[in-house]
Amino acid sequence: MSWWRNPWARPRFLWVVTGVYLVWSIVPILIAIRFSFNEGRSRSTGQGWSTRWYWGDPDLSVLHDPDLSHALVQSLKLAALAVAVTVPLGVALAVGLTRWRGRTAQASRFVALAPLVTPEIVMGVALLLVFVNVLTFVKLGTAAQAIGHITFSLSFVLVIVRGRLLSIGPEYEEAAQDLGASPWQSLRLALVVISTVPAVLAGVVLMLRFTGTTVNIQSFMGAIMAIGIAVANSILLVSFAERFRHEGRGVLEAVQEGATSRLRAILMTAFAMVAGMVPMASGLGEGGAQAAPLGRAVIGGLIVSTFATLTILPSIYAILQRRASITSASLNPTDPASRYYDET
Repeated sequence: MSWWRNPWARPRFLWVVTGVYLVWSIVPILIAIRFSFNEGRSRSTGQGWSTRWYWGDPDLSVLHDPDLSHALVQSLKLAALAVAVTVPLGVALAVGLTRWRGRTAQASRFVALAPLVTPEIVMGVALLLVFVNVLTFVKLGTAAQAIGHITFSLSFVLVIVRGRLLSIGPEYEEAAQDLGASPWQSLRLALVVISTVPAVLAGVVLMLRFTGTTVNIQSFMGAIMAIGIAVANSILLVSFAERFRHEGRGVLEAVQEGATSRLRAILMTAFAMVAGMVPMASGLGEGGAQAAPLGRAVIGGLIVSTFATLTILPSIYAILQRRASITSASLNPTDPASRYYDET
């Protein structure tokens, strides 16, 4: 039983634990998909297999009901537009606000976070009045809806990215020169980082199911927030594991050291976010029920993803990086470990 007394020894059940995690993360989603193929209307009991609600029913299916099909297409269109614009714009805004120094910097940061602390109904009415009375050239429709989604989502990207930049420190611009990894190495590390996303989705689904909360725009935004924080924690762990691996340590020792050294930071980030979302998730107070799904989605996603980040992600990292080269991929000519190092 020496392997039980020494948890840092060579893992015996690496593949089993990873496989169980992947199955457990995907099962809730598969169950929801299964019920969507029911012949009847039940959402908790299997009633055969049918494509009735997709295209079989000539009146009530998504394909044949004009309202449902239009709503589906419009939702996908708005989601694509919001992601395509919000992510790069939010990252650029986060970098700019982080570097900005001066008297007006603090006020500008507060204004940028205004949509985050403003109730959704107030934000929606304000945007409607702006489009009707000021920006009259913006027609009420897809354009106005896309601007509204982007305005509301931008603060979430700003908070997540700027928080991570502040935790990294002012060296992040210099570190950007070291992102010259080969395509295959970049793909492997990206797969490791996003391996926590299924855990976030599973946690969100389980929390919504446990609390009897419906899937709506608030829970959708909560899932996006939880994914952003989970991915940021994953990047933190993987970055330190890669640093230790490039120092000459074995892949198992490197990922163990990376997980141990970043344990406190990851737990503090997750617990602080969960604690901050508890009042919102409780739904107390006037209008509290409207924002409750966002808080519940964040709590469920972060609890499960934090567990996965500290237990499952190291296993996936060890599997994918066990034969990776330790040669530095840096393109920085001032980095002694780079193949492009210039002593002059």
